[in-house]
Amino acid sequence: MGKARNTHMQQVFEPKLTPEEYSRILDKLELRAVLLDKLKATVDRETLHNANNLPVIIEENNTYEMDNDFIVHATLKALCTTGKRKCFTVSAEYTVVFDTEEDISQEFFEIFSVLNLPLTTWPFFRELVNSTTARMGIPPLTLPLHRSGITVSSNK
Repeated sequence: MGKARNTHMQQVFEPKLTPEEYSRILDKLELRAVLLDKLKATVDRETLHNANNLPVIIEENNTYEMDNDFIVHATLKALCTTGKRKCFTVSAEYTVVFDTEEDISQEFFEIFSVLNLPLTTWPFFRELVNSTTARMGIPPLTLPLHRSGITVSSNK
C-alpha cells in the first residue's frame, strides 16, 4: 500500500515520471465511485461560543492500493481549536475507486495525490463540512477552494 501526505501545495517534486508519462497514465483513469466510509463530527459549543475568528485547519492523508482497480483511501479533517481545546472537528474517510488497466506506481501516486485527487475528493468534503456544521447548530462553514495545508478563518 502506497502513502502520500499532502501538507504543502508548494511541494517540490523531483519527477521520476515525465509529464508525458504522467499524462498518459492519467488519461487512462476513469472514476467509478466516491464512497464515504466513515464520518466523525464533534462540537464544543461553550468553547466555540467564547471564541472569535478561529482558524480552521485542514488535514489530509491519502493511501492507495491496486486490486484490479486503483483504490484510494482519503482521509480529510477540518478542525478548529483554541488553546488546547477543540471547538469542532469534522473528519471523513473516503474510498475512491478508479478503473484503469495501468499499474499505478508510488511516483505516480505522490503527484496524483497532490494535483488530481483533491479535484475529486474536495467537493465532497467541502459540502460535508458545510452541511454538518449547519446540523451541529453552528454557523455553516464554507471551505475555500482546495489548497493543501490551508488554514481558513471561521467567524464562529
